[in-house]
Amino acid sequence: MERKRIILMTRTLGNGGAERVVSVLGNEFNQKYKLFLVLFDASKNDYTSSGDLIDLKSNNKKKNFVTRFYTVFDRVKKVKLIKREQNIETSISFLEGPNIVNLMTPKNNKIILSIRNYKSEQNKGLLGLLSTLSIKIFYNRANIIVVPSKLMYLDLIENFHIKKNKVKVIYNPYEIKKISVKSLENLDSKILEIIQDNKVLINVGSLSTQKGQEYLVRIFKKVKAEINNIKLLIIGKGHLEGKLKYLVKEEGLEEDVIFFGFQDNPFKFISHADLFVFPSLFEGFPNALVEAMACKKAVIAADCKSGPREILSPDSDIKKITDKIIYAEYGVLAPVFRPGVDSNLEINNKILEWTEGIVELLNNDKKRKEYEELSFVRALDFDVKKIIKNWEEII
Repeated sequence: MERKRIILMTRTLGNGGAERVVSVLGNEFNQKYKLFLVLFDASKNDYTSSGDLIDLKSNNKKKNFVTRFYTVFDRVKKVKLIKREQNIETSISFLEGPNIVNLMTPKNNKIILSIRNYKSEQNKGLLGLLSTLSIKIFYNRANIIVVPSKLMYLDLIENFHIKKNKVKVIYNPYEIKKISVKSLENLDSKILEIIQDNKVLINVGSLSTQKGQEYLVRIFKKVKAEINNIKLLIIGKGHLEGKLKYLVKEEGLEEDVIFFGFQDNPFKFISHADLFVFPSLFEGFPNALVEAMACKKAVIAADCKSGPREILSPDSDIKKITDKIIYAEYGVLAPVFRPGVDSNLEINNKILEWTEGIVELLNNDKKRKEYEELSFVRALDFDVKKIIKNWEEII
C-alpha cells in the first residue's frame, strides 16, 4: 500500500521554536508517510529534518509592498505546482506566511494550519492588525488549525471567531531521550572554569523583547546582592544582543552575565546550571522550558500567556495570572512583566517577587531537588512518541 503523501511547510529551519517542532515532526512523519519538506528558504538551517527537501528559494529581504506581493505570488505558484505534481493528500504549514500560502493552494488536499504564538499578545501595531484580519477572514477555510495550548484554543475562538470544530490542541513534541543523552556531553574546560564554585542561572531563547531578558538582567542584579557567588548564562541570538550587553555593562555585571550565542547543544549548558529562569512576556508553548525540564532542572517561569501555567500547574485555572510567586506542582510561576502597562512600582514589585523565588530555590537544596525530579516526570508527558499519535489522528 502506497504511503500517504504529505507536505510539511515552513519558512526556514533556522533557530526558532516552530522550526524545532517542524524538525522533530519531520523525522517522525518520514517513517510513516511520503514526506515533502517545503521551505521558503533552505540556505541557513540550524535544524535538520527528514523527507524530500524542496527549497522555494524565495527569501525576500526587501520590505516594499510590490516585492512582498510578488514573493507571495511566486510562493503560491510554486506550491500549487508541487501539490499537483506530487499528488499531495495533506499539507501542514507552520507560521503565518506558510499558512497563507497553504490556504491559497488548496488543490483538493486536506489543509492543516499551525499557529505557534498567543495571537492576542503578539498581534500589535499595523502588522498585528493585518495578521488579525487575515486570521479572521481566511483561517476558517482550513480543515484543521493546530495550536499548542488550551489557552491559545480559547483565544482563537473567543477573539478571532474561529469555529470550535476547526481547532485542535496538540502540545509540542520533544525527543526526551535524545535531550537526556545530549545533556550529558562535557562542557569546554574554559567554560567550566568560569562557572565552577558558583551558583548558576541559565536562560535559553532568542534575544528579543518577547523573551524578557531585559527584566532578567535587573532581577539577576537583585539576586547577586543576596548571593554573591552566582553567574547568569544566556544562550541565544537576536536583535537585542547589543542592547542587552550594554545593559549588563551599565549594571556592572560584565563578569557575571555571560552570553554564549546560539548553541547546537544547549542541553549540556542547562545540565550544569542550578536553575532555569524563563521571564517571557508571552509564548505559544515554550520549548525551552520543557527542554530544561527534560534536563532535570528546576524551573521558574513567568505566568505568561500561554504555556507555562499549563506545563507547571496543569490542574489550575488556565486563565488566571499570578502577581505573586507560586510554588506549583512542577515548578515555580512568577509574575509576568507587561511593557507599557506596568508602572515602575509594579515592575519593581515583580522584580522583588522573582528575586525571592530564585533565592529560595537556590538556598533550599531539598525543594530544588524535588522540583528537579518532578520536572523530568512532567517532561515525559510531551515525549514525541506520545504527541505524534495526535498528529496521526488528524492527518
